[in-house]
Amino acid sequence: MKFTIDTLVGAAILVVLMSIFLTPGPAMSVIYYSVVCTAGISLVIWIPLATGIGRMARYIFSRGDETLKPSMTSVSANRHQAIETYIRDATCKGTPIEQIVQQLRALGWSQQEIDRVIVPHEPVH
Repeated sequence: MKFTIDTLVGAAILVVLMSIFLTPGPAMSVIYYSVVCTAGISLVIWIPLATGIGRMARYIFSRGDETLKPSMTSVSANRHQAIETYIRDATCKGTPIEQIVQQLRALGWSQQEIDRVIVPHEPVH
């Protein structure tokens, strides 16, 4: 499926680029006559060329998406830091650990996430 999409996108880009450098009529004529006059043998050049251009376009446009997505380790680290800050602030105010755990559970934190932060510092009874 990616091959087909890459080829179609690349073919469109190829036609646009050829139209810019030649003019719209001759661009399509060059492709048409090269395929017809060589009995389709020139497709051995046109299809890989279009696919390569399409793959480059997909790579260029997909790189921006990846840089915007946070990695799972950064999300995990942020969650860990958030729960650690919450526990530290609550204990500084004198809130008992058992109550903090209940509050965190009510807020949707898993017991496993809570244990990762609390267990190294103070055991929950």
